[in-house]
Amino acid sequence: MRLVRTSALPLLIAALFAPAITAAAHAQSAPAGIWQGYDGEWEHTSSQLIALAEATPPEKFAWRPASGVRSTSEVYMHIVIHANEHMGQLVAYARMTGVVPPWSQ
Repeated sequence: MRLVRTSALPLLIAALFAPAITAAAHAQSAPAGIWQGYDGEWEHTSSQLIALAEATPPEKFAWRPASGVRSTSEVYMHIVIHANEHMGQLVAYARMTGVVPPWSQ
C-alpha cells in the first residue's frame, strides 16, 4: 500500500498546482482582477490536502466506507481530475478511520 501513497502524492501535488500554472500562462488575456482571492483559497486547500495525505497511514488508503464507494486513495486520484471539490469527503473518511486532520489538532 505504500506504493499507492508514494506514487499518488506527487501526482496530487502536480494536479493541485496545474491550474495556477495554466492561469499564469493565460494571465495576459484574462480580465484584470479575475484571479483576485483565488490564489489564497487554492493555496490553503492544497496545503490541507497534502497535510491530510501525509497524516494518513499507508494502510488507510485502501479503506472504503462501503462496497462500490471510492477508497481513500481513489478519492485522491479523483481530485487530480476534479481539484478540491471532495475535500469534505476526505476529511469525513479520515475522521471515520481515526485520522485527525493536522489543521484541527
